[in-house]
Amino acid sequence: MSYFQVFIVFSLLLKVIFSLVLSRRYQASLHHSQRMVISMVFGTSIGLVIGVTLGSIFQGDLFYSTLLGLSTGAFIGGICTCKLGLIYCIEGISAGLMSGMMGLC
Repeated sequence: MSYFQVFIVFSLLLKVIFSLVLSRRYQASLHHSQRMVISMVFGTSIGLVIGVTLGSIFQGDLFYSTLLGLSTGAFIGGICTCKLGLIYCIEGISAGLMSGMMGLC
């Protein structure tokens, strides 16, 4: 792994930790539309970064990069938004799934 890829993984790990802490802290003061936007932003941005990173790591193998991009984007998008509620967790999973595939193109 190059230093840039280590930096990306470390940045994503910090984003996941901060999203869990902040969503737990401010969960009661967020409205429905704010929770939906937060889950879409976290799922989409994390899935997109993971898709681009895995696409650059597995350049010759589109099947594995697509499979890993979809599953990792959906998993981390769901983890980041699980403290907001079930509907918002599903939104984070679907946004991570969709953007994990978009990052590979």
